[in-house]
Amino acid sequence: MQRKVIFIASSVKKNKRCIAAVDIENGKFLRVVGDKNGKEVDWSEFELIGFKNYKLPFLAEIDILKKVPLNHQPENIIINKKIKFLKNIDIKELEKYVNHPKTLWGEDHYIEYYKNLKIKFSLFLIKVDEIELYWKDRGVFYSKQRRGKFLYNNIVYDLPLTDPKYSDLKEQTLNDRYIVVSLGEPFEVNNSKKCYKIIAKVY
Repeated sequence: MQRKVIFIASSVKKNKRCIAAVDIENGKFLRVVGDKNGKEVDWSEFELIGFKNYKLPFLAEIDILKKVPLNHQPENIIINKKIKFLKNIDIKELEKYVNHPKTLWGEDHYIEYYKNLKIKFSLFLIKVDEIELYWKDRGVFYSKQRRGKFLYNNIVYDLPLTDPKYSDLKEQTLNDRYIVVSLGEPFEVNNSKKCYKIIAKVY
């Protein structure tokens, strides 16, 4: 199934990437994965046709081979290895695809994962007045973590930042930004599984 999409995020996941796009016809998110279990992918796995001086966000044509939804990530798809680049996209064009949920899956920094969990969306594109980017010291046994703190619908969210653009993060506050927020994989903590919320991209 051929679709024109805007690739909107390519965040770090296990030294590869979690790649997200928006279908320009219906505005729905798509998450490109490697298999039915949501395996991470890498751009080197694809044949990038017509790609020259590109950067996110950009418009491309893809061929969806199979939908492989998971309970916590219903947007997952497997695509043909050939991706056809069409054009770069001005960031201002993202405005038409902004989501307006009441909350980002509630007020906590994670959601509880259970066998019969069924969510409608695991990706949101939102717009915020400002976001504070900083390093969090996680103690002696853990490395420092890049994070972003922002206010959305009167709720403060403080989430890990996996956008590779900020790998050498300079602590700062940015104004008027688009943010792609994602739900991560189930992670076991104290005998219960949680899907943590992640900032996948900051524009």
